[in-house]
Amino acid sequence: MEHRSPAKVPTMRPHALPLVVWLAAASASCAATAYPAEPTPAVTHADPIPIAEPTPEPAPTPPPAPPLARKRARDTDGDRSFIARLLWGPADPPKKGARSLHAIPVLDERPWWDAELSDAEQAREAGGFRVEQGWYVGGLYAASSHSEDDLDGQKFLSGVDTIVLPEIDVGDGPGGVFGYRFEQAAFEFSYYETKHDSEWTGTDFDTKFQAFGIDFKHYYLIDQRLQPFLMLGILFPKLTIENGSSQGALIDDGELEDDLAIRFGGGLSLFLTSRIQVGGHVVYRFLQQYDEAEGVAPKGPIPDVDGGGFTAAVSLTYTF
Repeated sequence: MEHRSPAKVPTMRPHALPLVVWLAAASASCAATAYPAEPTPAVTHADPIPIAEPTPEPAPTPPPAPPLARKRARDTDGDRSFIARLLWGPADPPKKGARSLHAIPVLDERPWWDAELSDAEQAREAGGFRVEQGWYVGGLYAASSHSEDDLDGQKFLSGVDTIVLPEIDVGDGPGGVFGYRFEQAAFEFSYYETKHDSEWTGTDFDTKFQAFGIDFKHYYLIDQRLQPFLMLGILFPKLTIENGSSQGALIDDGELEDDLAIRFGGGLSLFLTSRIQVGGHVVYRFLQQYDEAEGVAPKGPIPDVDGGGFTAAVSLTYTF
């Protein structure tokens, strides 16, 4: 029988044991140095747990203001007006090689002086009618007559000179008006000049009548195009008789003047539009007493000469 010796178990040599112990101690020391242990804070009931507050969100940045041209040129339809296109050009310049959509600008039907709706236009759009309130100006054509109480073709004034008082036929002539229209009234200034044929003891004279008046008118049916009115005013008249004054061989025009007269009457106004009016009136001039005269001799007082009569006029005015 073959005899075998038992297997040898490897054993650590005695001189290697100190090296293993040194390596293990060095590893533990390095771990403790590289990662030191953090002390655990003591939690007590006296220290509350802090709660983090939410960070407020920043306010949104407002969009940049549009350019002045785009801001002023936009109308209610979102398109640019014709004038803005001419002044500032298109709102957004087209990109190179791109096409853009355009529309023919539609101009406002109202003129530039009537850009906003007035009370009269609002009433008209609502189915009614109202005249425009404001200043108006226009022309008139008048015809006037004179009383024959003193101007009868037989009387005359004597003094330093002699002034004839002829019989005066009805005459006519142009004039103008300027006033302000309220809703149911008007305050008006007027001037007209009429020329007349006249006769004194068979001799013909050319006579001119001038009148500057200030009148107040009160209208009725103001929601209609045809509006009647009453008028009351004062008048400053002047009557000129060509070559009606004489002193020996000297001849000059005779002029009769009155400080103040009153006229009263009425008429009708037809409004073709809320601004354009065609009207006519008839008034009677009373308390018209010529009390001053001027001819070859200087102006001076005279006995009252009755110069009352009727005046009829037609007018055409425009309200701004």
